[in-house]
Amino acid sequence: SSSSSSSYKETINLKQNEACDLRIQGKQLHDDGDFKSAAQTFQKAAQELDFVITIYEENLYQNENCRSGDSHYGVGAATDDEDESLGHLLNHSELLKIAEERATCRLHEALCHLKNKNYAESIISCTDVLMDGVEIVPIDEEDEVGGEKEEEGNNKEKSNEKMNRHQAVVVRIGPSGGGGKTAIEGVGGSIQLSTAVRARAYHRRAKARLAFGDTTGALDDAKSASF
Repeated sequence: SSSSSSSYKETINLKQNEACDLRIQGKQLHDDGDFKSAAQTFQKAAQELDFVITIYEENLYQNENCRSGDSHYGVGAATDDEDESLGHLLNHSELLKIAEERATCRLHEALCHLKNKNYAESIISCTDVLMDGVEIVPIDEEDEVGGEKEEEGNNKEKSNEKMNRHQAVVVRIGPSGGGGKTAIEGVGGSIQLSTAVRARAYHRRAKARLAFGDTTGALDDAKSASF
């Protein structure tokens, strides 16, 4: 209905404005040299846009079922008025724009982690954009002592500590070069990020992997960034 469409648009506008404010705060923190807080702020901005993307995805799916008159959802085909009221909300180009903004926030976060020498988190942020299966796997030879496993909480704390000391390996479980797609599938096909955004993600991850001692992975990412 028109009222529900208006409510969705209001929520989307609110979340986008919050993300914009967070990006401004993040930039100021970055310029002040507080890279840790800046990274956290950019991540929050990306999370606001994640919420917007979820709204788009849900409405794309719902609207597709309305158009087909899927009785499983207890609704008939959408009326012309409903189509018109949802037209802007379901615009794929608008969804792509938000996906790019969200990716940019994660890449700003990755840059802050990189400047703060938190290379593991930088790699994770870039991989969140590229979605190509690169993982950070900490080397932990002391997980089991005398056949007894440590508590899960202690293991997690130890893993983070080891990654901060760069005692980790980077494992690629996806195809070389990656797919470069967001996690947005939706109705009517997936949304793919622009070449420029993906190139920045590969470039920043290459720097982090090189600093991490993963020369092979860094070279792979550097090559992907140049295409």
